[in-house]
Amino acid sequence: MKEKEFEEYFKNSLGLKFFKSKDYSVEPPLISIIFKDETESIEPYEYLYNNLTKDELALVFKIKNNNTMTLSIIDKVNSKIFSIENLNYSKSELIDFKKNGKFGKYSMFAIGYNNNGQFTLSEKIKSSPLLVSELVFSEN
Repeated sequence: MKEKEFEEYFKNSLGLKFFKSKDYSVEPPLISIIFKDETESIEPYEYLYNNLTKDELALVFKIKNNNTMTLSIIDKVNSKIFSIENLNYSKSELIDFKKNGKFGKYSMFAIGYNNNGQFTLSEKIKSSPLLVSELVFSEN
């Protein structure tokens, strides 16, 4: 998969989900892009995992409107930037994540899938999440 293919691949995603952490000492917050099924989620995740510095990532969320945003994934060590346009998201979920989540040094970023209406991470992704050291939210 090439960089341009990577960015195009995400046009098939269902959207972006925010999972707040109730207790950071147990589990950090999670941000995830959701696909229809497990097969779709593995290839883009492997691409990110193999091309980014694992714990020196910044996620920049640029809110376009109440339903869509652009996500930029920035590798702070190698100065790589991947942008994914027009991701669907829930405004109320995002507000709750920012207002009520517990944050520490890292958040997790993963790619998951919809399993009969339930958010699921593949075993491969569960064992090696990407750690994010910075979250930036901006609105138009």
